[in-house]
Amino acid sequence: MNEKGDILKFRTDIEFINYLANEGWEFVLLDSTGYYYYFKKPQSEFTEEELSDIIRTRNTNKEKRTNNLRD
Repeated sequence: MNEKGDILKFRTDIEFINYLANEGWEFVLLDSTGYYYYFKKPQSEFTEEELSDIIRTRNTNKEKRTNNLRD
C-alpha cells in the first residue's frame, strides 16, 4: 500500500524493486529460493510516528508468538 492506503500492484519484480528504491529503500539480498527480497532503510528516513508504529507492531507480533508457544 502507498501512503494513501491504495493497494499497489507491480507487473514485474524489477518494477517493485525500482518503486522501493525511489521510496528510499536499499536492496540487500535475494534469498536462495528467489522468492524473498530483503531491503533496508536508514532509521533517519522514518518519522517518529513510523518508528513508534514499527516498534508497536513488532512487540505485538512478539507477544502473539510467545502466547502461541504457551498454548
